[in-house]
Amino acid sequence: MEKNLWGNLGDLESTVTYPKDILEEQAEYLNESLGGLVKCRVVRKSLSADQILFCLKHGVTSDFSFSVKILSDYVEHYEYEICSLIYSIKIYPMAVSFDAGIEEELRELFAVENKNMIIAHDEREFLDIIQRILSSKEVHQVLSGLISIAKKEKNLLENYVF
Repeated sequence: MEKNLWGNLGDLESTVTYPKDILEEQAEYLNESLGGLVKCRVVRKSLSADQILFCLKHGVTSDFSFSVKILSDYVEHYEYEICSLIYSIKIYPMAVSFDAGIEEELRELFAVENKNMIIAHDEREFLDIIQRILSSKEVHQVLSGLISIAKKEKNLLENYVF
């Protein structure tokens, strides 16, 4: 058989941006903006039972899950998880979970369910949610505190005589 039964495969190239790439771009922006004093990382994440149940309820297959964390090389044993993404190979709908401190700000703008999770149905919604999370008062307060502590710790290290 020499007939192509797949149809036009040239139409399969996606115009959707991979969510992890979007987050890594934002992580790089924060890293550069703060001169490496505070860093943002995007890492694979294991899901909690609550997150799995939420995804099942909303038809989100949990093929991929990533967490966005801020930390500093100068502050040992501290990481703050800003949010996490859970999605299937089709990407949308996607579940976005976030810190409880962010919930109040987002509740007014989005249909927040299960206290700290939202469903993004498309890329536009996802970008809006992520922008609101990253620019939230909660995240900015954590960044401010981490910057202050990291600066002091960095100065101590630089002035320490071995």
